[in-house]
Amino acid sequence: MSPFLFGCQFMLVNLLIYSYYLLTAEGGTRYNHAATIARSRSLYGPYEVHPDNPLITSWPYPRNPLQKAGHASIVHTHTDEWFLVHLTGRPLPREGQPLLEHRGYCPLGRETAIQRLEWRDGWPYVVGGINLRWKSMVRTLRKFRGKKITMKKMILMVIH
Repeated sequence: MSPFLFGCQFMLVNLLIYSYYLLTAEGGTRYNHAATIARSRSLYGPYEVHPDNPLITSWPYPRNPLQKAGHASIVHTHTDEWFLVHLTGRPLPREGQPLLEHRGYCPLGRETAIQRLEWRDGWPYVVGGINLRWKSMVRTLRKFRGKKITMKKMILMVIH
């Protein structure tokens, strides 16, 4: 992805062996935006990189309606559910332009998205993979196009 990291977050997660997680953003805020994660037994390291990094990105999926996915936070709810909340954008494609050269402009700027997480072998994974989850989220968003709805109801619709 990118040699530059930003937006680093340390998390203390009470899993059996690994407790410290470092969640970082890569690639700026453009189309190669991503969130990556590493873990350690000690706050001071050494840190082991997730075997399937990035945790979230839309860079390899140019046809997804949600692009620029990255800069994430992990949320653990009181009901013992885990979610990845991250930035994204919905570009309007430019007619006649090659898809990979310029994927379009995002008139709404940065938007927030939420994905369900699961833990396997001490690592967080986006449920359904980083490409599959977009489809159900976009279907939910399209269902409410032009209607007034509270943010709480929208989040509940997306995560179920």
